[in-house]
Amino acid sequence: MHLSFSRRFTGLAFALATTLPASIAYAAPQTTLHGQAPIVIAHRGASGYLPEHTLAGYELAVKMGVDYIEPDLHLTRDGQLVAIHDATLTRTTNVADVFAQRNGGYRVADFTLAELKTLEMKFVGTAKPSYPGFTPTSADAFRIPTFQEVITLAQRLSLETGREIGIYPEAKAGGATMEDLVLKTLADNGYGNASKLFIQSFSADTIKNLHDKQSALGLDFQLVVLGSATSLTNLGLAAIAAYADGVGPSISGLGEAFIGAAHDAGLLVHAYTFSRPDPATALPQYTQFFEWGLDGVFSNYPDLALIARDEFVAAVPEPSSALLALLGVAGIAAIARRRRGAAALQQASAAVPA
Repeated sequence: MHLSFSRRFTGLAFALATTLPASIAYAAPQTTLHGQAPIVIAHRGASGYLPEHTLAGYELAVKMGVDYIEPDLHLTRDGQLVAIHDATLTRTTNVADVFAQRNGGYRVADFTLAELKTLEMKFVGTAKPSYPGFTPTSADAFRIPTFQEVITLAQRLSLETGREIGIYPEAKAGGATMEDLVLKTLADNGYGNASKLFIQSFSADTIKNLHDKQSALGLDFQLVVLGSATSLTNLGLAAIAAYADGVGPSISGLGEAFIGAAHDAGLLVHAYTFSRPDPATALPQYTQFFEWGLDGVFSNYPDLALIARDEFVAAVPEPSSALLALLGVAGIAAIARRRRGAAALQQASAAVPA
C-alpha cells in the first residue's frame, strides 16, 4: 500500500523515539476505555479532500491508513440501502439538473436506485475532483454507492492491504425495514461478532431495536448512540450501557468529565466531527481530546487525525520535546508542500493501483 507523507513522517517520528535510551523513550499511557490507541474513522470518507460518501473518498481514506470508513445509510424508493448523508439530494448531487421536472425536496426515498445512479456528486466544502497521486480503482467512483458496494470495497481493500478495514454505518432513518436490512446485509457479507464493525444512530430506539434483533439472531455487533454530551447525559449513561457499547457525542461542548463518566459506565466514546484542515490548529485539537481519553475520532481529514494519533501513541517525554517539535514543524511544512503540488507524491505513490 502507498504510504502518504503523513504516514512516512509518523514512522520517522516513531523510529527516532524508539532509538532513544530506554529511560527516555516510552509509549504514552492510554486513557481510553480499554487502554488501546484511539481509532480514526473517515467521516463520510476522506470528505475534506474528495466528495463525501463516494467510493473514491472511502478508498482514499483507506490509502491514508484509517481504521474505519463511515457510510451514512438511507433507503431508496425500491428498498435499497445507499450511502448518503442527507435525506435529500440537493446539497451533494446534480439532481435539480437531471430531474428538473420533479417538484419537491428531492428526497432520497422518492428515487429508485437506478435513478440515483444517474446523478453526479457535487464538490462540497473543500472537496475537489481529484487528489494528488491518487487514482480510484472502483467503477462509478464518484456516484452514490450502495451499502453493498461500500462493503465490497472495504473487503477488497482489506485483502489488498493485509489489514481489516472496519466499517461504521449509520442508520439515518429509523424503522423496522432499515434495521432488518442493515443486519441482513452485514450477516450476508460474513460480518460476525469479532468483525471491525460499529452501527450508529441518533435514535436510541433504533439502537435498542438493533440490540434486541441482533441478539435474537445470535449476533453481537457493537452499537453506538449519537447525540450531544448533554442529550446523552440526559438519556442516562448507565441506561445506554444496557443496550449499547458506546456513545458518539459532538465535539462541541465535549470535555474530559463526560468522557470519564462514559468510561465509568463502560461506554466507548467516539466523537464527531474533527474538521480543521490546517495542521497547525488541527493537531493540537486532536491531542487535547486524546489526552482526555477519547476512544475514537470522526475526521474529514483523516491523514491529520492519523498523524496526531500516532504521535500521541508514540509520545516522547519532556527531555526530547525539542526533537518532537522539530519533527512536527517539518511535518506541517511538508503537508503544505503536498497540498501545493502533486509531483513528489505522484512519484511516492507508484504503488497505488491505477
